[in-house]
Amino acid sequence: CKIYGYKVLEGDGSMKIVRGTEMPIKVETIDHVLGLMTSKSLESPCCCVVAYSEKEDTVVIFPVDLTSQKDGTTIYRELVGASLENEQILRGQQLLNVISQALSSCLGVTEFNPQNFDIPLMLKADVIDIFNKCVAEILSPISIYTNKLESFGLRDADKTFLKATEVNVKIQRPICLIRFVRSPLSPSSPPEELKREIEEKAIQYVMEVEKSEGRIPIRVYETEHYDIKSMEPATGDVRFIEVKGHGGPDVFGELTEDEAKLAQEKGEAYWLYIVYDVGSGNPKLLRFRDPFKTMNWEVFEKVEKRYILWPRS
Repeated sequence: CKIYGYKVLEGDGSMKIVRGTEMPIKVETIDHVLGLMTSKSLESPCCCVVAYSEKEDTVVIFPVDLTSQKDGTTIYRELVGASLENEQILRGQQLLNVISQALSSCLGVTEFNPQNFDIPLMLKADVIDIFNKCVAEILSPISIYTNKLESFGLRDADKTFLKATEVNVKIQRPICLIRFVRSPLSPSSPPEELKREIEEKAIQYVMEVEKSEGRIPIRVYETEHYDIKSMEPATGDVRFIEVKGHGGPDVFGELTEDEAKLAQEKGEAYWLYIVYDVGSGNPKLLRFRDPFKTMNWEVFEKVEKRYILWPRS
């Protein structure tokens, strides 16, 4: 079973707690359990840029190091991108073009924890294969040269030059994500009844996400001007979450004046959760912390159409 996001193992009269991919830790007292729950993660959140595009995609950017097997020295480092939807490795100009596209159509900036994100194994294998081939190609002339020297007895190549087989390819943890979302086709608003249904589904979806990530979410009254209060038991931090749901690919949140005031008052404790594609049955979630600082925004006045009726003369 799981308690607050930690896996609990029971057996032989003892209890063990598993945090992420760590080895099980035996716990014997309540103080020990509380100590584990209140220990903070050393991982800091990383940047996630959200931008419009014709197609949805997630591009993960991570460093790749080439290190020497002899002494572990890093001899080369390069930032590499991987398109998860297209299963494509992005390097050099191609990666710069993707970054440029994201910045030019940026909707906002959110964050993600690299500890909870892993690059698919197939893409990792592709990266390692690409860099191994590059190393072999670069060192090939040197290898030919050293082999000739060795054949003439002029030099011991093993003690002088680095071989391609002595270079390790190390993929580091992601440092940035680019999340491309589809541009909305039209700004049309659904009927009020359908809108309420979508919003309810969005809130339920967020409640489940919060629970799955180990937080304790509580729905609050509408008069609070936000939807969910979610606490992180490990740190005591509280998130004030406003949920906005959309049936299609729209990615925006419309706040009332009271909601906007609360967002500005709470600052980094305030989160805007946008759940879109609810109507597809496969909802997607974007989270923006302190949205007035991490998203584009503007003020507009919304005037409702009203009908005035009076008696006939």
